[in-house]
Amino acid sequence: MIRKTLCILIQTLAVILVQLTSTKVIAETCSSLTMAGPPDFPPVVWSDYRETRGAARDLLEQALNKQGIELKTDHVGGYRRVLKALTDGRIQLITGIPKTPETSAIATFSSTPLYIHSLTVLTKRSHGKKPHNWNDLLELKGAMPDQLSVEEIFHNQQKPKKLIRTFTPNLALKMLKIGRVDYTIYPNIQDDLLVSLLNLEGTLEKLPLITQKVPVFVAFSKNIDCSISIQQLNTDLQKLTKSGEAEKILNDSLYKWMSYQLKKRESL
Repeated sequence: MIRKTLCILIQTLAVILVQLTSTKVIAETCSSLTMAGPPDFPPVVWSDYRETRGAARDLLEQALNKQGIELKTDHVGGYRRVLKALTDGRIQLITGIPKTPETSAIATFSSTPLYIHSLTVLTKRSHGKKPHNWNDLLELKGAMPDQLSVEEIFHNQQKPKKLIRTFTPNLALKMLKIGRVDYTIYPNIQDDLLVSLLNLEGTLEKLPLITQKVPVFVAFSKNIDCSISIQQLNTDLQKLTKSGEAEKILNDSLYKWMSYQLKKRESL
């Protein structure tokens, strides 16, 4: 009887020890986190094919430094590769991806957005099937980059029947340019950048058909083996937005990205 009681006691102590050890590991604050993002979502997030850059990186560096966390970056590749890297543990956080059932299954999102985009519809000025209202989009062929969420944009509204998703934003614009689609949907600031760099000024026009605004959140891997206060991050992001610092960082990133693109064009 005493031997049986002793065995039970040893087993109980072993379980408690494992739980305490696990709690200690989980409770350790992250010393560093590695982020990536889709390489074509400027000026919020973009890549020079060596590391991830953009306003999201600069903004998160400020917020995470307050928790003593160093932010590192990596260039992973396109949208699907970024999601796989998050699942595999190669990176711990992503910016510039939509909050969908698919991404919510592998990531925990901040409740405070980094930025909020207004959206626009782009069409060719010379196109004969120019949409004049929302219902016109339902039957026309359209293109929209993967970085935007159909669910976030359309909510309970009827969705377009012929909407093509593209891996990169500029691919959607090129499809519009050659006439494969009748329209594209973009964040308002991003379409200006890409239209300018692709020399499409005067060729395309904006149609104010969509009124929704799409937030850009931070997505953290659910497999992070250290501790980070997302609540504190949300608070710090709110302060940076309220002070105007977030908008300043966005504008600075815009010029950095344009400078990078112009230098790349000159080297070709």
